[in-house]
Amino acid sequence: MHQEQALQAARSALATAVVGLLIALPSVAGVQFVAPEGPEGQVAPAPVPVGEPIAPQRLRHKVHFIYMGGDDCPSCVVWRRGELPRLALSDAFRASRYSFVNKPILSGVPGLFLLPYEVKPYKAVLDQASGGNMGSPHYAILVDGVLHHYGFSAPPAERMEQMLRAALTDGRWPEPTRCLMRRQRAVTQCAESVPG
Repeated sequence: MHQEQALQAARSALATAVVGLLIALPSVAGVQFVAPEGPEGQVAPAPVPVGEPIAPQRLRHKVHFIYMGGDDCPSCVVWRRGELPRLALSDAFRASRYSFVNKPILSGVPGLFLLPYEVKPYKAVLDQASGGNMGSPHYAILVDGVLHHYGFSAPPAERMEQMLRAALTDGRWPEPTRCLMRRQRAVTQCAESVPG
């Protein structure tokens, strides 16, 4: 009986890995944008950028913005269609490194082999910061290779631009606190935070 359970667990793990790989394939080349659509499938107007320009001499840090969400998550799709194109036009976004991680709702941080190359070194940090929670979207902001904030949800482009700008320039964080770790089984709650 034990051998049969082990075989079933192995089959389940393999199926999860194959599905995850198939989901991840469209985003291997880098930034994944979903074309915005207007009424009746018409292409929406061009996005309006957010945020003011940043003078190059104000940039103090290397920032890596990691966004995790997939096509099975309605708010993730809406964010990628509406907010990401606007955010991508900002100086704060262009001065940061962006990585998209295709993560199904019913998974935690994906396995190492499903992560983009540039995200792999942060797998353990992301696992710990996520509290092992499922759900989507999750996002992380790393500053000079160190976790600066771990979020759950999809902030509007304006709020995300403010976060990236603050991280890049040592500016004022737009929220009272920054979350470093989510509470287990309660992803919307922060277990460890620092003042913003």
